[in-house]
Amino acid sequence: MFLYRRNNRYWIGGIPGKKTGQPLHKFLKLSFPVTDKQTAELLLNRLKMEEIKEQLFGIPAKTGTILTRDFYMEYSRFCDRSKTRSTVKSDAFRLKRWVSFLEQKNIDSPAEISKLVLNQFIATLPEEMSNAAINRYVCLIRASLKWGVCIGYLNENPLLDFPRLPEPSRYRGQKESGIKLPPNTKWEDITLKFLDGHNALIKAKGLKARVDYKEMGFEDKKTRLPNRQWKLLYFLAESRGELTWKDSEANQLIKKKKQLLAQALKAYFQIDEDPFLPYKQEKAYKIKIRLIPE
Repeated sequence: MFLYRRNNRYWIGGIPGKKTGQPLHKFLKLSFPVTDKQTAELLLNRLKMEEIKEQLFGIPAKTGTILTRDFYMEYSRFCDRSKTRSTVKSDAFRLKRWVSFLEQKNIDSPAEISKLVLNQFIATLPEEMSNAAINRYVCLIRASLKWGVCIGYLNENPLLDFPRLPEPSRYRGQKESGIKLPPNTKWEDITLKFLDGHNALIKAKGLKARVDYKEMGFEDKKTRLPNRQWKLLYFLAESRGELTWKDSEANQLIKKKKQLLAQALKAYFQIDEDPFLPYKQEKAYKIKIRLIPE
């Protein structure tokens, strides 16, 4: 048997009993076409080994018989090429810990991995580890099993719908909030009064704090001045907390601006609910926070 390339995918020729070649992924009953040369060569070597075993023992090799450590060595070798050096290093550390756990549990084949096994592994991680760090393990392990399905080592991915742990919403570039809101604080409990174009006073259930646009994550990274979301918040304060298509700030990007402002406020105040009332209900973008202009 031999490989050849056609239409950006690999085919296999020299199949016993067939005059024409077949796409490699169809011959092996894989989910996706094989477009990578090294992956195609790996699959061809597997086929040749199976052919030799069948000739010697009369029993073809079965899917999922690869050892766990060999499985993850191959996964790292073929998937690390598209990653940065730092990502390769951190993924190698995580996989080493994962494989060591599997060997301690006498799980010799990736086909034996299940949701129960992954939950047991998560229980062994340090208690102080954040949900975000645990989710990186989950995503890496789930991706490795997806690769195993694509390459033909596994029939299915048992972790396909394994849920991620909840993470606090964070706005890109946002620092941690300096305000610790009282328990069960809602958007309606918050009052924000602008002191000037750069500073504001926040009140919520007896809490009072003076903040500026930088602390709240509204700094333009290029100019170091207030960004468009801060300006929109300032405009809302002057417009009784609502924005309609008749206002001067309204344009085709109004929906996107409101979305970015909502993300920033949710990240700063650590409240998951939308800070705006439903548009269909109000026929305008009306904010739940009480805003007071300077």
